[in-house]
This record gives sequence, C-alpha cells and structure tokens, in this order.
Amino acid sequence: MKEFFFALLSEVESSLGVLNSGNVNVLELAEKATVVLYRAIAKLKEFVRDYEFKDGEEVAFFKEMKPRLCSKLLFYKSLWRIESFRPPGQKEVVKQYLLKEMDLIYAFHEKHKFIYQYYITGASHFDIVFFVRGKCPPQIREVDLSDDFFTTLCDMKFAELQANSLLLDYVQNEINLLDNLKTLPLSFNLKWVFPKRALVQLIYALYAKHCFGEKTTIKEITDWLEATLDIDLKDVYHTYKDFKERTLNPVNFLEELQEALLKKIEADENSAIKR
Repeated sequence: MKEFFFALLSEVESSLGVLNSGNVNVLELAEKATVVLYRAIAKLKEFVRDYEFKDGEEVAFFKEMKPRLCSKLLFYKSLWRIESFRPPGQKEVVKQYLLKEMDLIYAFHEKHKFIYQYYITGASHFDIVFFVRGKCPPQIREVDLSDDFFTTLCDMKFAELQANSLLLDYVQNEINLLDNLKTLPLSFNLKWVFPKRALVQLIYALYAKHCFGEKTTIKEITDWLEATLDIDLKDVYHTYKDFKERTLNPVNFLEELQEALLKKIEADENSAIKR
C-alpha cells in the first residue's frame, strides 16, 4: 500500500509543481490541478477496491494517506471558488471578502472542535472508530468519495482540516499583498471606458513583453489593474481564449493604440513645423 500511495503522490506533486511553476491564471491553475487530483484519487480508489489491508494499514491509510491527497483536491476546489467570486474594487473591499473567507474556516474548526483537537494533538484513542470502514453513517457520507470501501467516519474531516491550513496560508498571503498596495488618491482614480476585452489584450501584451519582469504573472497584473481602475474583469483567461480563437484580429485594440500614438506623434511634429 505505501509503495503504491507514495508513488502516486509523487506523480501528483510533480504534476502540480509543473502547473504552479507556469505563468497561468489562478483559475486555470485550480481547474487543471483539480483534474489531476480527481484522476489520482480515482486510481487510488480502484487500488483500494481490491486491496486487503494488513494489521494497522487501514487506520494509517484513512488517517494519513487518503487525507493527504484529498486535502489537495479540496484546497484547489476552494481556491477556484474564492478567486472566481473575488469582488472587484478597492483593496478594502477585497480584504473584507478575504477576511470573511478566513472566518468561514475558523467557523468550520469551531463546529468540528473535537475532531480539530483530535487532529492537531495527534491523538489516537478513537482511531478504530474514526478510521476503520463500516463506522460511517450513510447520512454523512462524502459526495463522490463515499463508497463504503473508501469511506470512514473522519478521513474527509482530516482532509478538510489539512486543506483549511493551506487555504489560511493562501488567504493570509493575499491579504498581506493587499496591505502592501498603495492606495491612489481619489483625485487620481481613472475610469476605463473601453471594452473590458481591450484591457485584457493590454494585460496579455504587458505580460508577453515582460514589462513588469519575467516572474510577474497574469494574475498579478490583473489584480493590480482591477484594484487601480476599480474594475472587475471576471475570468481574463477565458476572455483571452475567446478573442484568441474567435476573433479575426485578436490584437485589434493594440493596433488601434499604435495607430493613435503614431497619429499623435505626426500631429505634434506638424504643429512644431508650423511654429
């Protein structure tokens, strides 16, 4: 069991490492990571279906191994939800949204206080009840991972607690980034009057040219412009994919910018000559 599980875990972490090292939109990252993890859990599920646990293996599997993998799935699903509903606007609006997400996590810990304490203290006196199959009432089975042979009373609660730890780190980091943003004076707040698709073209052009450095991501550029311009661009990845695949000229706005600048330069030169 250990050999199969850790080989599978290594494969998953390698795939996630590749995804996280790429400059991709956080929603795209979460979507792709979720696919990787669903497939891995399906493989694990099939392995367990025909596997006969030896002494102590069943508790170890459902207490340590399965939660370790499933927590990653829960994390990326929650990450997608948090980012897809992240509000536009000034940093205080976004910060309040993120703080509410932290409150939801703390509320979960409070609701499952006994299990949380059992988890963080490394207790084991109820392991035979919590992590052996056949002890899980039907009404609390977990969706999609709920087959009798693959479910115990608390394995997914442990997975949720581990996922929450990852989420708290992520949300706290996002709050720290917001706190480090300088708020523009109200007199400097500008309103974007062109279509949002045009701004997405500009974002991808700035990214492709590495205008903010090679390590800057699409998400960072998008977050900065959304906060600065008080605008909600929704899912820029899908907007980019849409105009890239369905528009005859996917860089029409950038060409219009170039044309406008050239006309401005020409007009300024003509004005200088007349003087």
